[in-house]
Amino acid sequence: MRSKIRILLIVISISMLVSCDKEVFTGVTEIPPIESEKLYISSNPKGFRIYVDDKYMGVITPDTVKWLKSGVHKISLRNDLYLHDTTFNVNLTEKVLTKVDINLSNNPNFYGKIYCMSLPSGATIFLNNVNTGFTTSKQINGLVPGNYSVKFRKNLCRDDSVEFLIKGGQYLEVFRLLEDTTRSVNYRIHNSKITSNSLTKIILDKNNHKWIGTFNRGLVKYDGKNWTIYDNGFLGDARITDLLFDKRDRLWIAYSTGLVLLDGNSWLTLTNNLPSNVVNSLEQDNDGNIWIGTYEGLVKYDGANFQVFNKSNSPLTDNNIQALTQLKNGSIAIGTSRGGIFIKNNNSWVHHNIAEILAEDKIANNVIDIIEYNNVIWAYILGDTFEGTRSSYLKYVNGVWEKYSLPLQFAVEPVSFYIDLSNNLWIAGKTGLVKVNSANQAKIFNTQDYSFYGNYHCTSVVVDNGGDVYTTTLGGGLVKIKKGNY
Repeated sequence: MRSKIRILLIVISISMLVSCDKEVFTGVTEIPPIESEKLYISSNPKGFRIYVDDKYMGVITPDTVKWLKSGVHKISLRNDLYLHDTTFNVNLTEKVLTKVDINLSNNPNFYGKIYCMSLPSGATIFLNNVNTGFTTSKQINGLVPGNYSVKFRKNLCRDDSVEFLIKGGQYLEVFRLLEDTTRSVNYRIHNSKITSNSLTKIILDKNNHKWIGTFNRGLVKYDGKNWTIYDNGFLGDARITDLLFDKRDRLWIAYSTGLVLLDGNSWLTLTNNLPSNVVNSLEQDNDGNIWIGTYEGLVKYDGANFQVFNKSNSPLTDNNIQALTQLKNGSIAIGTSRGGIFIKNNNSWVHHNIAEILAEDKIANNVIDIIEYNNVIWAYILGDTFEGTRSSYLKYVNGVWEKYSLPLQFAVEPVSFYIDLSNNLWIAGKTGLVKVNSANQAKIFNTQDYSFYGNYHCTSVVVDNGGDVYTTTLGGGLVKIKKGNY
């Protein structure tokens, strides 16, 4: 009997403990609100993200938002092409599908505006290649959000254009400095089909076509109207360092990682025949031999064999060959980075150690370029501040090297020399393009009047058969100075 009483007490105790965790029933049953209201939103234009009470609902107009509570909600419509949201309130009634249609096309604040300006003014405005009938300066309103192209056209000026994205409610100012083409023309990637604004070399072929080497976008040919791009995998993004047409009209292309020959439509890589992949300069002698200046020596190609000259088998004291030019007597002048100048005539070598010859002036041995002008050898030597050496133009007159200064108000550091058919010496320099005539008169071109915009670091120059000057720049594109303006 006692054991039965003890068991009963334990059961009663457990039931009391369990009942303590339960809520006491009050007689009222709470029913949670049913979130079942629907809201259909459409818009003109469509494609706006729908936010309810600042929460993105994962749908865009036109679409239906479900599982909403009855009552007032804040609705926002958002689109990345519009600067401003469209916000309004809706009051949802139980078990009623609420429909809202928003027509944004009636709101002038949801269109873009542009203000078109040009210098000189009075240029005709083309919008997406359609003549608007307006001229600069003019504000154009009511632009549907999206991508646009605006072109300006004015007589005696070069067309110029700009592309942009306009958003709803946005105001943009569009300005272009129109190039006066009566004197010169500038070709850049935004106004022509040239592949780069950073150009390294230009030469002419027998048809007066311009062949242009770029810093990292291959080879370009310009025939005066059309642009042809050559990038067949050999060149890639390498820097073209020199170009040469040989007596057979084949194009030799030296670049920072090799040498390629373009014969008609056939490409031939010759890099494996060289002591170095880094090719700096090219030249052809009277006998048709091709001379190749590399980082690890001088190479002569006679049409069948490649012969290498370096410090180990020739009088060269420096293997880095930076400049080559044939002299009128048939010799090859060789400029090195640290050894000065060598003159090679058949098996005869003459070394001009500039650092020793002009030791008192602390002139360096780093030859940037070398040329023969008016029966005088010209060179530019670049100094090194760390080594305490100086830069200078040099002229070899009557067997003596002497310093030379351009008759200009400030110094011009050359990159390359060129002589035109009128016997003018052209200097492509880091501060502009210089013309020196036989009377030793010099003129520099590096302003907007001659189509140099922002960057006048010239790298090479030619004068074509029509008398127009073309110069490549490092960052400023290709500049053409028309005949009679220099």
